[in-house]
Amino acid sequence: MKLISNNVIDELNVTTRNVLVRVNIAWVRNETDLRDTLDKLSKKEIPIFLDYPRGRKKPPQIDIELDTVVSMIKEYPLVCYFAISNVEKPSDINKLRKKLDENVLLVPKIESVKGIKNIKEIVKVALTDVIMFDKEDLYSDVKQNNQEYLKYSKLLRDTCKEIDMGILELQGVVFTTYGRKE
Repeated sequence: MKLISNNVIDELNVTTRNVLVRVNIAWVRNETDLRDTLDKLSKKEIPIFLDYPRGRKKPPQIDIELDTVVSMIKEYPLVCYFAISNVEKPSDINKLRKKLDENVLLVPKIESVKGIKNIKEIVKVALTDVIMFDKEDLYSDVKQNNQEYLKYSKLLRDTCKEIDMGILELQGVVFTTYGRKE
């Protein structure tokens, strides 16, 4: 699975179904902007991966309530995936799984040692075959301790391999020029 940010779809001329477009809701100003973004992607018939950064501490802060986003998803059939941040235990997603349509795959975003230790129970409740792994937030969670970071990263990857679980993790970055016409 390849995810690209909705911020670069025009620059990359994305019009096919070979990618999913990730919309990080933290970077969406309000409900109207989210609808505009989802409408634009829907017109291009591009599958959508919504990412809701629940519990986000760094800027920008999220301005749209989770229940509002969940209800909007029902209006956009191209929303195929819904990621939720800071999942550390099954109860973090239990109610959410029940609210989402069956055709939307819930993707727990694992960012902490606690989430890694509970990964088997989390994915059972999520009814998913893929998780997101936020390596930068894990590094913060282990207080920038390289050995702990490597140990828990390996534990997550090994556990996911054991249970045949896919892991979405950052594999590079796309840079585009900003503010200058080519």
